[in-house]
Amino acid sequence: MKKEHWINDPAEGGGAIIGEDCHFFDFCNWIVGRDPMQIYAEKISSNDESIVDANNVISTIRYEDGSVASVIYTTIGNGSYSKERIEIFVDSGVIAIEDFKELVVIGLDGKSEKLKRIEKGQFELINEYGKLLKGASISTDLPSVEDGVKATLCSLKVHDALKTGEVQKWVKRSCRI
Repeated sequence: MKKEHWINDPAEGGGAIIGEDCHFFDFCNWIVGRDPMQIYAEKISSNDESIVDANNVISTIRYEDGSVASVIYTTIGNGSYSKERIEIFVDSGVIAIEDFKELVVIGLDGKSEKLKRIEKGQFELINEYGKLLKGASISTDLPSVEDGVKATLCSLKVHDALKTGEVQKWVKRSCRI
């Protein structure tokens, strides 16, 4: 991602942590199903002057139940490697998602599969929105405003951790409107 990219404009994109990483924080929060307790982050530096170092971050989130999520967001590397990779380790199992096209499940009596196209949930979200516009009931699994606020707060806590070099504590408060 070049310095001129819209995401790097503070007024338009707010940087990759706000504009992109927040989606991964939201995903982690959804997978764990608990509130974050602590967030820490480290910037990854590059020797390439065309790369915005502030967009290259390793973030660690500790949750109420002891779960830990690490999110590596980076524009450093090679474009031929997969864009998005998620690995979940639980008990005696592993779940890996490659570019939201391939799902590998090991040790959880699940099945692995390859999809023909990338599935990030946009189609399902638009479908549910269409149902809502027609007055039909919608799935209860849709993200809430509170979920969005939590993901945004994670992004802001990452910014704070990068500025201070300290673990950021999560202050539990209601986000309901």
